[in-house]
Amino acid sequence: AMAAITRFWNRLSVRIWVAQVAINLPLLTVLYLVTGAAVNHYTQAEFQNTLRTKTRLVAQVIAAQPDAVAITQALDDLMLGGEIRYAAYEVQGEQPVVLQGDLPADFTFRENLRYGEYGNHLYGISVPVSAAQPAVLRLVYDEQVVAEQAALVYKWGFYSAITYAGIYLPLALVGAVLLTAPLRRLGKAARRIATGERETPIHPGTSIREMRELAADMNHMRVELLGHARELEVRETRQRSILENAAEGILALDAQGLITGFNHAAENMLGYSLADVLGTPFSRLLTVNATQKLLDPEGRPVVVMARTAEAVRANGETCHVLISVSAFQDAGDTLYT
Repeated sequence: AMAAITRFWNRLSVRIWVAQVAINLPLLTVLYLVTGAAVNHYTQAEFQNTLRTKTRLVAQVIAAQPDAVAITQALDDLMLGGEIRYAAYEVQGEQPVVLQGDLPADFTFRENLRYGEYGNHLYGISVPVSAAQPAVLRLVYDEQVVAEQAALVYKWGFYSAITYAGIYLPLALVGAVLLTAPLRRLGKAARRIATGERETPIHPGTSIREMRELAADMNHMRVELLGHARELEVRETRQRSILENAAEGILALDAQGLITGFNHAAENMLGYSLADVLGTPFSRLLTVNATQKLLDPEGRPVVVMARTAEAVRANGETCHVLISVSAFQDAGDTLYT
């Protein structure tokens, strides 16, 4: 399971998707909080302005009332809506008219200069009723309406953010997969080249400049490899032709003294075919005396020049041959001819 998770995490499309999520989620959170705070601030400011305007209008209505009974009735009608929690009409030297809704027992009127100033969800405003008489109208409004509106804004903002994330995350994953698709195609093309399929041109299948440049570089590499492969093939064919048509019998041996090559002259000389001796020890072609002279105790050939030795033909007969053994290095291994 851990290996599968590691393979999943190491995919470029997953890294791109995670990077997009890591960038967008904090930005979405900040946008959600900032937008909510801005809307909340605007709502509070609008609430204060509306209440002050409304209070001045109420003061004008109260000033037009003929007596205390009419004023009381007007204030009572205002409080029926539930928005006003406390109303008081005070005239200097007279008994004030006070109407009070559901308020704490220790409630005392305090005028607010800003929303939420006292933390009791009440907003108090005091305005003069008219210039003709020293009368004051005091109203206390319920701030809970604004709090509910703010909660609603945050609620729908949260739902919007969840909807956005639900749409964005799958689309971001699809986009990451599509974005890395050309890389996967180039990877498959590279594997085809590695297995010897060099004739087919590489097409990135995208208009992305970097991908097209990478494909162009890989095509250049493919053409170069194709040219080198053809050169090697021609050279190998030429060398094989020289080896097969040489008048002398030529054998190729690996580091352990096993036969890896056997030309036609050697076949004619000893009576073996290449299939008979391929992968077998060189010692099978020598007499015991010749083996002791031409191979070390571990079976590896000894480098010699023009040494006479006895060889064993396929029919069991022995013959005298002039043997030269040379060594050369290939890919770190010592080979012999």
